[in-house]
Amino acid sequence: MLFKASMMKCTKMIFAGARLSAIISLLFTMIPLAFGYQAREGYIKETISAPSTKEKEDQYIRSIANITPGSKILSKYSSKEHYRALFQRMLEIKPAPSEIEAARKAVARYRHLAKSKPQQYLPALAKSLDNLANVLFANMQDDEALKVDQEAIAVYRVLAQRNPKKFEFILVVRLHDKAVRWDFAQRKFESIKFLKESVDVLRKMARSDMEVYQSALGILLSRLSSYLSEAELYDKAIQAAKEAVNIKRALAQGKPIYLKELAEDLDKLANIYSKVHKPDEAIKAFREAVNVYRLILPQNKEKYLSNIAQDLKKIAHHLFDLKCNREALKVARELVWVCQESIKLKSRTNVILILSGIKDLTKRMKEAGMKQEASEFEKLIKEIEQNKLPPPAPFDHGEELLLKAIFEYEAKKYSQASKTAQEAISIFRNFAPHDILAASLLVQARIVLGSAQLALNKPEKAVHVFARGLREVFQPLWTMPKSTVPLAQELLDGYLKACRQIGQPPNKDLIAPIQAILEKYPSSQEKKP
Repeated sequence: MLFKASMMKCTKMIFAGARLSAIISLLFTMIPLAFGYQAREGYIKETISAPSTKEKEDQYIRSIANITPGSKILSKYSSKEHYRALFQRMLEIKPAPSEIEAARKAVARYRHLAKSKPQQYLPALAKSLDNLANVLFANMQDDEALKVDQEAIAVYRVLAQRNPKKFEFILVVRLHDKAVRWDFAQRKFESIKFLKESVDVLRKMARSDMEVYQSALGILLSRLSSYLSEAELYDKAIQAAKEAVNIKRALAQGKPIYLKELAEDLDKLANIYSKVHKPDEAIKAFREAVNVYRLILPQNKEKYLSNIAQDLKKIAHHLFDLKCNREALKVARELVWVCQESIKLKSRTNVILILSGIKDLTKRMKEAGMKQEASEFEKLIKEIEQNKLPPPAPFDHGEELLLKAIFEYEAKKYSQASKTAQEAISIFRNFAPHDILAASLLVQARIVLGSAQLALNKPEKAVHVFARGLREVFQPLWTMPKSTVPLAQELLDGYLKACRQIGQPPNKDLIAPIQAILEKYPSSQEKKP
């Protein structure tokens, strides 16, 4: 019933869902992005700029005039993971046949009108085609949706030729939108084709040397390199990644704000080189990335130390592969420095991950016959683990306790599991009112505690524990239903079982609203092993 893998999966779902639910509700209710701005430069900046801090995130989302379903933003904030989650949500909300029919009629109407008055009606035809493609895609009619997307792009091309000032960048955005859509649908060829055209159009625009165009071009090239790499078109992926790096390098010379993007693009280039077994080029790119991360280290020391550690580890492994053992040893010593800096920051997670990398390099030292050096590193690792490993932060400690409680429950150590779960609850209770992830972990801890109480033949206590959990899960269940369904169903099952054991009727006022929600999700009724 309680497995580590399922717990972690559910936790990740909730963590993603918490942020996406608010975004989705905004995205699906605002007006189309491409026609929401009159000032061209303001539009471009709005569509490619991302929030610099979490505090600005909500303000950023609200400031974006959106998008019909399926048509997403060209921005650094809108990563592929966000697109995938949004598209997945779209697929769960299938359009009614009447909606599809209405979209077809709108296309037919504007297609007819555009023949006699193209200047007036082509923009409306483009929008109606976009909408039809969206509903077809949401209805999983991929082949037809692709044809409609291609027709929509053909109309946008005509608009861009007739009025470049108004429609050229809109063409770039729409091509990018289609690329993301078909990448999600695993149509790699079509996805790459759309994105490549988007890059080509923007490259022509970027000749004006406007910073905003250059920055947008760098973003698109970086994404194109990812798509090409995934399609195993490595030579073209390297070419796109190198162009992105060159753009960011030039921008960063005048504005340090671009250094972070430069480092990330260098990492991407280095990883592609690693895939095609070009260690010399990979080492060079990783090393430049490390140097850039060092420059911006004060901005976010914990995060960039982690990035530096990952890159240094990869550099050292490549050097060992090239039999450059002494150079690899120097890099390993740099990794130790990063570990010591993370200890000063009391970043337990970073230290643990870096120690894991140092252990891997220690094995490579032994394989290379560097026994004395390996022994030195093993002593250092032992000293850090025993004396210098930072204590977990309260939230991290709560997660560790929850995992421990699950392991204890699975090992049938019910008394210990009960005690450990109670400790986790006491931690998560403090965070839950302000943190949706903590709220989900609190509920999971209650599931462990209630299950342990049942196993200890204490159904009265279990009833109380499960009832508290049901009250706590009710609000998250409304705000992000799908991700909390497994938790709610497990709580409800435990509560009803405990009630049966003590011969007490369940509290209808407690369970009725939750049962009403769960009835909407047939998968929640499936019995767990």
